[in-house]
Amino acid sequence: MVYKYLFGPVPSRRLGMSLGIDFLKKSICSLDCIYCEVGKTENLTLDYFEYVSSEELIKELANFLPDCSLEIKLTFGGSGEPTLNPAFVKVIDYLNEVWPDFTTVILTNGTTMSDPVLCRELQKFDIVIPSLDAGTKKIFELINRPHKDIIFEDYIYGLIEFSQHYKGELWLETFVVPGINDGREELEVIRKIASKIKYTIYQVNTLHRPGTEKQVKTVNKAKLKKIAEFLGAELIEHQYLKVKIQNCHEKDIKEKIMNYIQRRPATIDDLFCSIGCEKIAISNELERLMNNGDIVKIIEDGHEYYKVDV
Repeated sequence: MVYKYLFGPVPSRRLGMSLGIDFLKKSICSLDCIYCEVGKTENLTLDYFEYVSSEELIKELANFLPDCSLEIKLTFGGSGEPTLNPAFVKVIDYLNEVWPDFTTVILTNGTTMSDPVLCRELQKFDIVIPSLDAGTKKIFELINRPHKDIIFEDYIYGLIEFSQHYKGELWLETFVVPGINDGREELEVIRKIASKIKYTIYQVNTLHRPGTEKQVKTVNKAKLKKIAEFLGAELIEHQYLKVKIQNCHEKDIKEKIMNYIQRRPATIDDLFCSIGCEKIAISNELERLMNNGDIVKIIEDGHEYYKVDV
């Protein structure tokens, strides 16, 4: 079966192997972050809409999960802010009822946490991973480029308030962008806000694959470590994953590659961990896709990434 809304499992530095569940089809978000690996937000919105139906998502999950290892985390994310699709409620209810042994995760930018009704639904997840990239409205607008109706103070209040009542694991993340939010003054304000958030884990992150804006660069590990220590956070460490090699048909390889990289740029190693096909077969298919003009190869910090040609 070819999956439209499930992608992976993909290797995640935080989560190990993660099955992505995409509720949005294309880039739909309340933010247009300059570092986003999905690319520029096509639809900057705060509107709730069933971009993909819960029935379609549940059908794919029902087909995929019977042969899925419990070590794989089920992650709501993909092409934007998943909470903008109210179908996520029926899907998390389905997973908790039918597949309760899996760990459920949602990646959210946190801007919808000012909605108390939505926050009650987020309580159903095992792990919630929200973002805190700025301590001030000015830096929030520079890095996250929010929808015009988002009020920074409401976003921060919603994040703090949710954390006080959430019973699962809250993994707070700050994405560091050189020259914007890595100065002591801004970090002090971020630290003050983070101290009010009841988190399980606090991690700092930086660019690891091509982002939306070319001027955004990675922070070197030594500086990132100092920032993490200052914030009372930790670095996201790489997890080494064992991959089971499987036989793959040429058509399957193409579909799996495109299903992955239409959501984020990938290296051959990323695709190998996700697809499980021989690297030579993946490499050959990437060459065909480039020759056809479907994808392009870019170099970022000495690594080769493949992405959809837009």
